[in-house]
Amino acid sequence: MKRTLTTGTMILVGFLFAVLSSRRAEAGTSCHLINARAVGKDISATQEQDGTLHIETSAAVIGAGLLHGAIAGNLTVPPFEGPVAEFTETATFATAHGTITISLHGWIDFRSAHFNASGPVTAATEKLKGSTGTLSVSCVGDNGSFTEDFSGAFCVDLAP
Repeated sequence: MKRTLTTGTMILVGFLFAVLSSRRAEAGTSCHLINARAVGKDISATQEQDGTLHIETSAAVIGAGLLHGAIAGNLTVPPFEGPVAEFTETATFATAHGTITISLHGWIDFRSAHFNASGPVTAATEKLKGSTGTLSVSCVGDNGSFTEDFSGAFCVDLAP
């Protein structure tokens, strides 16, 4: 009888270990809500002969948890008429955990120096590799300086 109990106990322990091990693997992926602010400036602006505008930006990110650090942005605004234009931006967050790149698409109003955009995570490195999610940004500028508010969520497996 004692031997059966020992065998039964070992089977139970093995079963619990297998269940808990699989739960640990699932727990490695975590999702993070982002509600952050960035303060930055335009680094350069160039315009091609066809009217396409390229703007390079740099900003410090405040209160973004895993995304706390700096952002480098590259905006491309195709030729446009009027004060409002469509644009794309590649924004790369550089953090202590690696980088996350977001491909943004939105609209900019050159009268008010305000834009809104959103887009998915398209690349990530180091501990942030494999990240998925979407971020939105609202930005207000003034004479080459700007403030951006980021919101959204991304998920990543931070397990070693």
